[in-house]
Amino acid sequence: MAKRGETYNSEPFGTPRKQRNGSFIGTLFFIILLAVTMSLLVALVIAYLTPVVSPSVFGALTIVGIFAPMLYIGVVMCMLLWIIVGRWKIAGCVALVLIPGMFRISDFYNVELHREVEQKPSRGSFTLMSYNVRGFRNDNSLRTVDGYVEYLSE
Repeated sequence: MAKRGETYNSEPFGTPRKQRNGSFIGTLFFIILLAVTMSLLVALVIAYLTPVVSPSVFGALTIVGIFAPMLYIGVVMCMLLWIIVGRWKIAGCVALVLIPGMFRISDFYNVELHREVEQKPSRGSFTLMSYNVRGFRNDNSLRTVDGYVEYLSE
């Protein structure tokens, strides 16, 4: 029984969620941010595929891998904007796509934390270098040195 002054909620699952009566500008910002976030996430997922797909199968995919660090930065900025706006579920979904790729940055760029410096050779040492020119013969076993000499003497 209800005590005096208490009323029962007629909603089957509790109180309904508050409707956000935002302005047109706020709704437009939400739609644009959602579209930008979704496009960056799709591009980032494609960038995740670039190390495993052969360029001979799909060559245009390799270009997306070049922009992977910029895509990471863009997705992180979108996630921060979703956190600022207060849409935690969207920010969580973005984080679910972003986090696995953070461990794969080395697939795109080699980050050297420690570099070894070559020592200069001492005065008494010398370096020997040889050229592998196959006796100045081309694939048809014809001598090509005469053509090179003529080209260089011009």
